[in-house]
Amino acid sequence: MANASTGYVGVAVETTGGVALPPTKYLPVTDVDFPSENTFIDVKEIRGSRQATQSYDGAVKPTASIKSGFYGSGAMGTFMLGLFGGVATTNVTGSTTSKLHTFSDASLPYLTLERADTKSGVAGGLIVERLGGCKVESMQFACTFGQDVKVTTNFQALRFPDATVSKAVAPVFPTQNPFIFKGASVFVDGVLSSQFKDVTFDFKNTLERQDALNGTRESAFIFEGGFDCTLSGKMIFSDLVMYNKFNQGTNMAIKVQFVGDSLDVAGTPPTFYTATFVWTNVKLSKFGIPFTAGGIINADCTFKIKFDGALGRSVQATLQNADVTGTYAT
Repeated sequence: MANASTGYVGVAVETTGGVALPPTKYLPVTDVDFPSENTFIDVKEIRGSRQATQSYDGAVKPTASIKSGFYGSGAMGTFMLGLFGGVATTNVTGSTTSKLHTFSDASLPYLTLERADTKSGVAGGLIVERLGGCKVESMQFACTFGQDVKVTTNFQALRFPDATVSKAVAPVFPTQNPFIFKGASVFVDGVLSSQFKDVTFDFKNTLERQDALNGTRESAFIFEGGFDCTLSGKMIFSDLVMYNKFNQGTNMAIKVQFVGDSLDVAGTPPTFYTATFVWTNVKLSKFGIPFTAGGIINADCTFKIKFDGALGRSVQATLQNADVTGTYAT
């Protein structure tokens, strides 16, 4: 009997889009699916029957979905590169090992995803699939008090899953713990807030398959359209500060920060695995205050993320870890 927990999920950055490669980085996941769909062409003709007498294989439109914790290095950095497209790496002042990776808009790389139900060298196993020509369509980050940070990543792909490949050799998983609620903080206009009970933010790339008559059932390319971000959360309703910001249409800056395991204890100051997301031009688009008999009043808030013309971006995302320059490009 197959058991998904004994396998692995890996990723690689493709040199040529659509040409799958063996995985180079691995990620512990809670759920992974490659829900590829086989379409058919049914031809109805006047040939003695009311039924479609001819049926042919049609186009294939592969996708992938991965749910995981938020690990601050390795494959997660590759997924974030796949989301944003560009990354610049600098040394962290006062540390000999810590690096700061700042993500930015650029052309999105093609990725290869691979999954199997057993690791290399382990007997048995029913399936190993390699999915080529993947681009990141969306990533959602969700953090609730008392829980780990949950990440959901969705992909579009060019190639139908290849089930003829060999399993990855000795998958290496992250050594640090994932981010959890304990290290999560929300800042409003640079000031730590103690009112957010949970926060969720979604990034979405508008992807458009480009279908060409090239002798295959697969799309030729995946082109990139717009990039959007949404931010929402549940707040303790203890004052009118955020309510007044909503009524007055006040612009604000929001930063969500996750701090995890120690990275360089000998640094000056010591460094930690850290992820930050900063939106510098934000307005409240919705501020709901539902009343429930016998219950405490909370506030549901949704933010409008606006482009910051002075900085040339709507969001700045960073990872601090020990990954060397260029590690996400392979």
